[in-house]
Amino acid sequence: TIASTGNATDFGDMTVIRRGLTGAGNQTRGIFSGGRADPGANPTDVIDYVTIAATGNAVDFGNLTAARRYLGSTANQTRSLSASGTTGSDTNIIDYVEIATTGNAADFGDLVENRNSVEGNASATRGLFGAGSPGPTNQIAAVTIASLGSTFDFGDLTQARMDPMSASSSIRGVWCGGATPTKQDTIDYVTIATAGNGVDFGNLSAAASEGSGLSNGHGGL
Repeated sequence: TIASTGNATDFGDMTVIRRGLTGAGNQTRGIFSGGRADPGANPTDVIDYVTIAATGNAVDFGNLTAARRYLGSTANQTRSLSASGTTGSDTNIIDYVEIATTGNAADFGDLVENRNSVEGNASATRGLFGAGSPGPTNQIAAVTIASLGSTFDFGDLTQARMDPMSASSSIRGVWCGGATPTKQDTIDYVTIATAGNGVDFGNLSAAASEGSGLSNGHGGL
């Protein structure tokens, strides 16, 4: 519960054991897409969902257009987008689902280049995908969530990196940490409505990568 500090509590289980997946959602549902089981398993196209207000196990939502791991995602109240990832080779795929209705993902458009390990942020109208590998890169790509299409250039992060953590309000998007491949403590932010480069926000308490972030619009974790 974001408003009060404390230890995590068991919520439930996903339908498939996996890592290298991505999560997004709205105030009602959380969605988990892609990933792979170890050791040496192929990527999966599984999409699960949970109802955030009620604990319990995840339920099958549908499938991605292509099985992949190390993808990134973002969402507004209506749509969830999943971008890039690797199927064995990196992709530029962007899929989307309508969060309120279960079903398979559909093609949204493409990133400007093949990537994995990106992280996303969004406002009600615009989705952003920043950082990633190979490179690593400092690029931030943007889409208009309500209309299908490929990404356009938004700006650059202050530091090229992969596997950062991200969170956003309706106004700002934040990318934290990541690897160059050395782990970093950098925190950048952008104003989502205005294209431009990232600005220094501060630093993590310790350098980290491959985590995950979230926000309810009033605070981020």
